[in-house]
Amino acid sequence: MGATGAPACHAAQRGAEDPYATQYFKDTICQERTLLGACKRAESAASAVAAAPTGATRTAAPTVLKAPEEEQSELVKRLLAKTAANAEANAQLVKEKTVANGLSGVYGPFAKSVPIMRADGTFMDISFPRYDKLKDKGKIVRTATGLDAFAAGFDPDAPEPQREKLFGLF
Repeated sequence: MGATGAPACHAAQRGAEDPYATQYFKDTICQERTLLGACKRAESAASAVAAAPTGATRTAAPTVLKAPEEEQSELVKRLLAKTAANAEANAQLVKEKTVANGLSGVYGPFAKSVPIMRADGTFMDISFPRYDKLKDKGKIVRTATGLDAFAAGFDPDAPEPQREKLFGLF
């Protein structure tokens, strides 16, 4: 057996040094690998740094020159304004869809109240009888995302007007 634990015939075929022996990664750099990934030749890091050309000097990073700012056309200004408006609308749509997907976990089939979205995006719980009355009067509408919301111009916190009694009796 050879010094690496392999039979002498294997050591003779591969050379004096076994390339498949365990390699400890200290300061050697593998210059060439075999088909199975073993290192054929290794070079020390110190000699690799010394082999770098000595005449090379480090220069400062090049500066990026910007083109002069041109005045934006009317089309670009309109498109930028439309993009900002769409961003707000898309954010609201995402918020509504997220809330709509999560409501089934809170308000199941045996819930005693119904969530209704206010104009500011918050929700208010109302009882089923009041929900049915407001829905019949057209005060509650369904949004594009499937949520129930108060109709535009309706204030749910305002007191309901008193109904006139018939002949003051009923």
